[in-house]
Amino acid sequence: MSLADNACAVILAAGNGKRMVSGKAKIFCEILFKPLVCWVFENCKQTAIRNICLVCSNEGLHNLKQSLGNDIQYVVQKEKLGSAHAVAQADLFLRSCGKEDVLILLGDVPFVNAETIESAYREHKADNNEVTVIAAEKDKPFGYGRIVRSSGQIIIVEETEATNEQRAIKLVNSGAMWFNIQALLSVLGKIDNNNANGEYYITTAVNLLSRVGCFIAQGHIILGVNTNEQLFELNQIVREKIIAKHSRNGVEFLSVDGVVIGPDVDIGPGSLIFPNVILKGRCRIGERVRITSGSFIEESEIGAECEIKASYIQESTVGRRVQIGPFAHLRQRCRIADDVRIGNYVEIKNSEVGAETRIAHLGYVGDCNMGKQVNFGCGSIVVNYDGKQKHQTKIEDGAFIGCNSNLVAPVTIGKGAFVAAGSTISENLGEGDFAIARARQTTKAGYMNKKKGEDRT
Repeated sequence: MSLADNACAVILAAGNGKRMVSGKAKIFCEILFKPLVCWVFENCKQTAIRNICLVCSNEGLHNLKQSLGNDIQYVVQKEKLGSAHAVAQADLFLRSCGKEDVLILLGDVPFVNAETIESAYREHKADNNEVTVIAAEKDKPFGYGRIVRSSGQIIIVEETEATNEQRAIKLVNSGAMWFNIQALLSVLGKIDNNNANGEYYITTAVNLLSRVGCFIAQGHIILGVNTNEQLFELNQIVREKIIAKHSRNGVEFLSVDGVVIGPDVDIGPGSLIFPNVILKGRCRIGERVRITSGSFIEESEIGAECEIKASYIQESTVGRRVQIGPFAHLRQRCRIADDVRIGNYVEIKNSEVGAETRIAHLGYVGDCNMGKQVNFGCGSIVVNYDGKQKHQTKIEDGAFIGCNSNLVAPVTIGKGAFVAAGSTISENLGEGDFAIARARQTTKAGYMNKKKGEDRT
């Protein structure tokens, strides 16, 4: 009864989602920054199932390959004729996979998790079912196919085909089903489109089989997306669950207003999250980190005891006890060592910053290898672009960069070197050098008073 040995999966992801009015396929609409189809695929991958086929549109094929990779077989459904027609496109996959059972999943039902999939499969095999439908009770079942039980038989009636009595049933179909592959193949060709929408429904296959089971899951697991209102509802459900999980694990929240934390974020205990903080992608936040309002952290690692004040951090690594912001911006590929101070209106990109360095305010550091205990003065700039390509700058340990200086790459500032304020440096400095590169001051005494007097005549 091993999933790896006996089972495969088919994910149906070819729908257009016209009711979303978003200009993109429904499966690419996001819950906490992750497309619906990625939720479905990852839930499936968390089981032992390794043979997975995804049925998609030709328009979505390229983006799906970028999102899901190549550990999956793709089949294009050229005509959108319904869910049974979509399954039929995977006929060759089903016949050649060498498995006994197949899990059918919908690309817009993101919460059918690994535990539900595995529990339903155990029941499917224990009862020797030809098909086991994953269902749930829903207080407001509008839009869902109803599970109708009569004389020991289970059938699914679509909303558009149901009688008033059947529409009152609260047990609804999630769209996820376990089929015995041979049983499914035996009825696929018998499914017709004699219904209100003129489509071939996979639910008809359930009604054509005799050994039908129904696995009852928790209510939120079967929720799908057909409208932007439903997408918002699912975002809220997941957002609240994730915040509650982190709270139980020792993370403090001053208020959860505007707090959005992605499903792949880890936060250490003792950390404090202010309102209006967004943590996106695979982030690792250490213990006792303080993140204040207005911060956006994406695909980054933040060490223990840092303080992030209203700043934007992308694809970067930050050491321990680092202070960032307010209003700083760490762009891609930054590596910040321990005990660094990055102040207000500082932008850093593709650079390393050594321990105990200070970049206090109003600076730009791009394509730079900066050592430890460097002082990078206010208004100073690493000039990394010559109009055609980027160049590297190296600032060695203990260097002092005076305010309003320009370091024109490629250039090296040696260990302990001093750049006087207002200098533009385009030649290398050795260890302990002092450089001043500015025009000599010229003062014309009383010149402006005289000029003002001339203007009045």
